[in-house]
Amino acid sequence: MLQLFLMGLLLLLTLISFTKIIRGCINLLVAFKKNGKTSKEADSAYGKIFVNAINVMLCSGCAAFVGNSQISFHTLLNILYMYLTLNLILFAHELGHYLAAKKLGIKVDSFTVGMGMKIFEREKNGTTFTFRIVPFLGFVKPKNPKDLDTLKSRQRILFASGGLIINFVLYVLGFIIVSLGKGYSLFYGIKKSFVFLFDMIIYLIHSISLDLIYTPEGSFDGQVEAMLTMSEIFSDFWMSFTVINLMLLFLNLFPIPPLDGSHIVKEVLIKSLQLLKIPKKAIRFVSGAFIAMGLLFFGSRSLINNGWDMYNELNGRWIELSLWLLFFCSVIGYFTQRKLDKKA
Repeated sequence: MLQLFLMGLLLLLTLISFTKIIRGCINLLVAFKKNGKTSKEADSAYGKIFVNAINVMLCSGCAAFVGNSQISFHTLLNILYMYLTLNLILFAHELGHYLAAKKLGIKVDSFTVGMGMKIFEREKNGTTFTFRIVPFLGFVKPKNPKDLDTLKSRQRILFASGGLIINFVLYVLGFIIVSLGKGYSLFYGIKKSFVFLFDMIIYLIHSISLDLIYTPEGSFDGQVEAMLTMSEIFSDFWMSFTVINLMLLFLNLFPIPPLDGSHIVKEVLIKSLQLLKIPKKAIRFVSGAFIAMGLLFFGSRSLINNGWDMYNELNGRWIELSLWLLFFCSVIGYFTQRKLDKKA
């Protein structure tokens, strides 16, 4: 009964988000027709389409988990613990960037945790604090992006490292508390946290492969399902707190935009080229190429994994997909024309 209720709720949320995607597409086409690609209406429509696409994929991942698992009150409680823990850790990570910005004298425009639909927003001291529904990614945006350009290289590295420093401190703290709970000493907890950290680095270096990066299970809804399947470990708060801080630390060290590691590696690369007295044009080219390669990797992974997963799900039903796409485009076209006719 509980599974049936959850599946019905997820289906309803998916339909609502899908309807909003159609409305966003209609508004986008109307904005293109009347004002061009750079209008505020177009930007707003882009945002709504992106947010609701995230909501649809999130609901898909949750539905896959509900359909493949035995759902109980205990499972739901663990998922709630997981959700709150992830938000807490992401908040702490972004707080590290925020405190670094304040230390460097940079005014912050927005402090955002998560992605997708807004669930909380408040403005304080000129900064908009926002929590979004999916506890994944986040950012601290300066009021004037050019303020970062006025900083020295080491200061920009400090700003990019703020979240990583917080995650590292919280990981060590979590490891100490877990160790103390098992009867070990404070010194043992500190020592073992560093030993485990280096062991994990060596393990990751040896285990990373293309099969791990490019896989249909790496699609957005596949990752949501995998994360929900892991929810059992969140029944032990300090253990999950320690593990997630370590995972976030490693994830953000990867030199791939928009992760923190890309900003750190970029600054180190530019500084090294400057010390070698490489011409500024060459430095700008290398810097741009590094960012482009990172975005290409990030984008190709998302495109390939989600496309691969969709291909497996379709199982050869290309005519059915084509008919649905034709219907989707027809609906958008019809309502776009109606909206243009009303404004004419």
